[in-house]
Amino acid sequence: MKEKKSMKRVISAVVVLLLVGVLLLNNVSSQPVLTVNVSGTTSVEMCVQYDYDISIQNPSTTETATNVVAVATIPDGFSIIDSGGGSVVGQQITWSIGTLDPLETWNTTITLEVTCTAVSGQILVNVTHDGGSSSGSIYLSVQPGAVTITKTPSV
Repeated sequence: MKEKKSMKRVISAVVVLLLVGVLLLNNVSSQPVLTVNVSGTTSVEMCVQYDYDISIQNPSTTETATNVVAVATIPDGFSIIDSGGGSVVGQQITWSIGTLDPLETWNTTITLEVTCTAVSGQILVNVTHDGGSSSGSIYLSVQPGAVTITKTPSV
């Protein structure tokens, strides 16, 4: 009976050591939850340009975010005038940010033009990193353009 108890203890100790070894070999570290903010004018007029600020913050005081990538999806009917240093493909802007140290904030500003045929939509910014993902957005309400009616006399 004593041998069975001793054997169970040995097996338990081996399992614990194996788990600790796997964790050390995989170098498992925690990653912070990033905050994403998008700000700018929400009520926009057709045929006008607007700036939008994007900020991504690592609020952790101890954890670093690694392999950070941000992708902003721009609504149809909005032209990208300035991508804020990102690469543009269609209606998406991508930034490879890399590392965000504890309490560090990354910022950029994009410039969009509301086309004369735009409809309301949102700018959605998705951020991924080794520890997960976060997102932020802003809804843009396109105001109808002015209508001018001119009457000409019949000849």
